[in-house]
Amino acid sequence: MKLIDYIKEKEQIALELNLEKEAIKKLIIEIKYHDTANLIMNYDKEISSNYFDEVIDKYLYQRLPIQYILGYAYFYGYKFKVNNNVLIPRPETELAVEKALSIIKENNYQNILDIGTGSGAIAITIALETIKNNPNIKVVASDISLDALVVAKENAKLLNAKNLNFILSDMFANIFGKYDLIISNPPYISYDDVDNIDEIVYQNEPHLALFAEDFGVYYYKEIIKNLDKYLNDNGTVIFEIGCKQAQIIKDFVFTIYSNKTVEIIKDYNSLDRIIVIKNKG
Repeated sequence: MKLIDYIKEKEQIALELNLEKEAIKKLIIEIKYHDTANLIMNYDKEISSNYFDEVIDKYLYQRLPIQYILGYAYFYGYKFKVNNNVLIPRPETELAVEKALSIIKENNYQNILDIGTGSGAIAITIALETIKNNPNIKVVASDISLDALVVAKENAKLLNAKNLNFILSDMFANIFGKYDLIISNPPYISYDDVDNIDEIVYQNEPHLALFAEDFGVYYYKEIIKNLDKYLNDNGTVIFEIGCKQAQIIKDFVFTIYSNKTVEIIKDYNSLDRIIVIKNKG
């Protein structure tokens, strides 16, 4: 069988199973061909389907995310180990990191806190991207899940990320001191929206990192309520949010504080995705 015919066959099966057909090419590239150009160059080559079937069938019939099958995911150009103890890093989260890096540079921030670090993607990327120009920066990454912290620590080691400290903590329970930047991509899916979650996500990714009470905004409110205690006067908070939560979070900020500004940033699909909270200048 030619490679192109094998891909078409498996893509058709994916569509019939209500799965993303693009995942087939992604898996085949990662297994053997390294990039799209090399894949295309080999379209007419004869292959043994057995070479790919074991991996492809895990996606098609076990409904495992391709990142869990491979054991890694790419984020901000870095390769992160992932398993079912951590969320798979999403491209939208890179927007939060981009904003964080810009604000860190602009304000010469030194102390960063990432709440709910999961795989460590946010904290480790910030550490890697800032260390050359900001050698004194210190990044603290916390998570309520010990299993998640094991993955995050391994990623820090694999990527040789420095100036990082990992803390097992339920929100601020084991956090001390004040920070220049608090960043978080907390659980934000409302339990009322369970039926709208992709089956492959619901069945595989940790619910502890997906769902939150209070229509999905519980953790934002907990962080916001504690800003005076944990955020420096010139500090900034960056959240990744659900696309329908911006106004709720913004209104909550203003019910507590009169000295804050709130910026809402849209994602690649023009949906509200990032909130930036600062003290008024």
